[in-house]
Amino acid sequence: MATLSSVACAPLPSLWSASWEDVWYKFTATASDHAIAARAPSGTRMVIYSGQPGSFTSIGTMQFTGSDNNLVLNSLTAGNIYYIRVGSLAPTEFKLAVLADAPLNDDCATADTIRMSNSIACENNTMVSNRIL
Repeated sequence: MATLSSVACAPLPSLWSASWEDVWYKFTATASDHAIAARAPSGTRMVIYSGQPGSFTSIGTMQFTGSDNNLVLNSLTAGNIYYIRVGSLAPTEFKLAVLADAPLNDDCATADTIRMSNSIACENNTMVSNRIL
């Protein structure tokens, strides 16, 4: 459930102005790594905080580009509550999901290998099955 912020729970993030409207969400970490998948209009911004209202620490930020975006959070503490703040200059619609684990291939060092094929028939298991954030 979203909550419209009417009090100063945290200082304004950089590049935000006092005229921005924002909503807050929270989630409880179940592992050390989580991914936040989101889609929002260009210019919308998101900040992830650890801590408690009044003494937050920013642990991740994102400025949306108008397409699908993802933010991988590492080194979280399972059982701790983390807060998500989404803001925009005007009311806007967006989609947001917190994924239980970050994908294993979220950087080039752990990239999946795809076997080549001569057709689109996907013979020899050449199709990759994975979630794209």
